[in-house]
Amino acid sequence: MKRIETYFFLLLLFIASYRGYAIDDTAIPVLEKELVHASGKDRFYILLELSGLYVTVQESDSAVKYGTEALLMAQKFKDKEMEARALENLGDVYVARSDWSEALNYYTKSKDLLGEQQNDRLYIDVLIKLSEIYQRVDDYEKARKFLAEGLQHVSDSMNIARFHLPLGYVYYKLNNFEQALFYYHQAREYYFRHNFYYKTIDVIDKTGALYTDWGKYQEAISCYREMLRMYTSLKDTGGIILSQYKLAHAYFQKGNDDTASFYIRQILSSPAARKHKLSEIIAKTYLLRGQIHKNQQQWQQAIDDFNTSIAMAGEIANIAVQVENFHNLYQVYEAMGNYRKALECYKTSQELQEFTSETSSLVSQVETKAAIQKNEQQIELQKRENELQNLRLSKQQNMLYLSVVGFILLLVIIGLIYRQSVVRKRTNLILRQQAEEIQIKNKQLEIKNMEIMDNIRYAQRIQASILPQHTYIARLLPDYFIFFRPRDILSGDFYWVQELQNSLRSKHEKEKNILVAAVDCTGHGVSGALLSIVGNNLLNQAVFEQHLSKPADILNFMHQQIFHIWKFTEVQTEIRVHDGMDMALINLDMKNRTLQYAGAKNPLCLVRNKEYRLFPATKQAIGERSDVKPHVDFENVEVSLLPGDCLYMYSDGYGDQFGGQENKKFKDVRMLKMFCEISHLPMKEQHAIVEKTFEEWKGENEQIDDVLIIGIKIP
Repeated sequence: MKRIETYFFLLLLFIASYRGYAIDDTAIPVLEKELVHASGKDRFYILLELSGLYVTVQESDSAVKYGTEALLMAQKFKDKEMEARALENLGDVYVARSDWSEALNYYTKSKDLLGEQQNDRLYIDVLIKLSEIYQRVDDYEKARKFLAEGLQHVSDSMNIARFHLPLGYVYYKLNNFEQALFYYHQAREYYFRHNFYYKTIDVIDKTGALYTDWGKYQEAISCYREMLRMYTSLKDTGGIILSQYKLAHAYFQKGNDDTASFYIRQILSSPAARKHKLSEIIAKTYLLRGQIHKNQQQWQQAIDDFNTSIAMAGEIANIAVQVENFHNLYQVYEAMGNYRKALECYKTSQELQEFTSETSSLVSQVETKAAIQKNEQQIELQKRENELQNLRLSKQQNMLYLSVVGFILLLVIIGLIYRQSVVRKRTNLILRQQAEEIQIKNKQLEIKNMEIMDNIRYAQRIQASILPQHTYIARLLPDYFIFFRPRDILSGDFYWVQELQNSLRSKHEKEKNILVAAVDCTGHGVSGALLSIVGNNLLNQAVFEQHLSKPADILNFMHQQIFHIWKFTEVQTEIRVHDGMDMALINLDMKNRTLQYAGAKNPLCLVRNKEYRLFPATKQAIGERSDVKPHVDFENVEVSLLPGDCLYMYSDGYGDQFGGQENKKFKDVRMLKMFCEISHLPMKEQHAIVEKTFEEWKGENEQIDDVLIIGIKIP
């Protein structure tokens, strides 16, 4: 009965992994518990499953431990097929660790055993994996040989299709375009006939890339149009944008800038283009549009697009796109006669290119290829030793002949070993020197990264120090809450609370007036945090130096100051800045239960008797388009309050958060409804509900923006 339960559980795990379901971490302790009492082949298959699960959760040491124990069991049972499975599993583990040398070693041993057992299904799996390793190190001829060998062992159409697509890709990398097209066509026919639409699209995409490299741009365009049609029928917005980019790039290479620009406009106008997972495509789209502007000698438009692409590529650490942008900027500034800027861009391009070549090329091309070459030598040596062993076993038939041949072979092998030993020592010396250089480079990068993170954390402490302390706020506002959730370490949102000094009040005013602001600066992270420092300073200047108390006057003052700052920046650096901040600002008179409000894009919400009233803001951000409109008349609104009224000020981060069952935005309408439903509760309980609602809505999604909500209840 225990064995039946074990097989049933393993079967469920197999079905879940086959259908693409995520294996929960709880499967590991369940299997480890089963392992305590398991024995024989039951224990062997549980060990294999545990090794695979630990690869999934990226704990490779545990994966190696269980995989090695499974291999030892198979060798103990003297079961060649079990041993081949265990060797293949260890190959998978070392692939996950990017240790191609060890993976090649285990796959090769598994292949040799499976060849003896005549198990075609497992044999072709290992051949495909061997081919994939050689593709990783750009040895496409060896990859082709393994695929060709595997194709001879299959007869059913599904397994044949498994070989056609990689064979097409390998021939493409070997510049044999006609043969590559043949295999691509075979794979596409099979996948489309059996309704594997995404695999069909993958083949079409690779065919388009082949035609592009071949210089047959019209054929490539036909492929990408078919790709766009299929993604549209599947309603896959990410795929649609990818297809439009490939069409734009193909038309650009063909010299048809107008049609390329048409697809670029479609990409950049799509709401889906703002998703983070599409950042690389959008960065490349701006690069492509910049190249079109460069060809048309529209220098400023080209510069703007290249700078936008650089910023987006920097956010996702895509150095290759940044290098291409800086190289294009160098060409633009050189054509404009701005040789100083051209030299700066050229140097930046070269430095980035050196960085990528030192890290990726040195590690992947030298270390990986050398390790595999070393492994191939070891395999060859092992084969020769096996031949010698076979000769020794047959000495009963012809002892004299065997002695002579064995002696000759021994001399040859000793000579080869000695020669290989000399070569290996020389190679190892070179590899050690290169490894030391890589280690030094990695240490330098680690130190630089630590310095950057230390600076960011120090900046966080500085930003936190300008925010009012909750003990100070609690002295001014008896019942309030602040839900503040930065997206990154630093925040572009901030809150500001200030009691008006006696000199700022009228002589008849006895009770305190309190200024409260909720501010959302352009961007987030470092850029938003820098702008928040500017905003905080301007608020303090308006109150303590200009002695302003009316919210509209304070917003007008801040807008004019930012106008002068941006103008000065443009004169000094020739950089035009359009950043600004959205704000809701109130002057709260607690004695008379009145308030004054002015807003820059951010409204004020008043909830009374579980019904809300929204006081709209002026549709102008502070600093936005300030070079065109330096003066803005922000509207000042006076509101009478009643005991129990709740005031809410907020940024757009809460409403714009994606989540829920349909992965949509939370939206302000749902947030205002929530304010009405919780308005009767104390502010401490409201804060807990606001936080819980946000976390449940966001779920596993990334937070897309800084979040700020301020709630105040009138006593």
